[in-house]
Amino acid sequence: MNFEEVQRQYWNLIYQRCLYALFFDEKLAFQITQEVFVALWRKHTKVHPDRVEAWLRKTAKHKIMQVQAKHTRSQLILSLNSEILTDHTQEGDIVDRITDEKVLRNMDLYIQQIYAKLTDDELKLAEYKRAGRQYREIAALMGTTETAISMRASRLRKKLKRIIHEIIEGIL
Repeated sequence: MNFEEVQRQYWNLIYQRCLYALFFDEKLAFQITQEVFVALWRKHTKVHPDRVEAWLRKTAKHKIMQVQAKHTRSQLILSLNSEILTDHTQEGDIVDRITDEKVLRNMDLYIQQIYAKLTDDELKLAEYKRAGRQYREIAALMGTTETAISMRASRLRKKLKRIIHEIIEGIL
């Protein structure tokens, strides 16, 4: 079976899988489906013909999880931003609205700036906490103690506040 035949046979299956997993975002589902087939094109000589469908499904699942993880991180930053900026005067509310408008227009840029200042462990901790995991669970996953995770979380909150304030000051 050649690449074109594989693409004709499995394109719709992979696209539908992506579409369903991404809550019917057609543009994103199409993009991920393309990425899956590009990856297959690059490795098609290494994928056994009997395992093509399984390989496509697994690759699509992996790419979908990457997109969902990115979305989760974005939601984490947004929720942290709203928690940090809740206590303001009326004058502060006007500044907040202006700032929020600028941040929303350039959200990806600001998220990238925040990520660039966090370590891999800090990102993992934030993702676990966002997923609702308890410190005990996180400690087991990260191979440390619950007390250490509690301290890391405290330092991470302070660091995120500082980073967000720096970004906001840069906007104003």
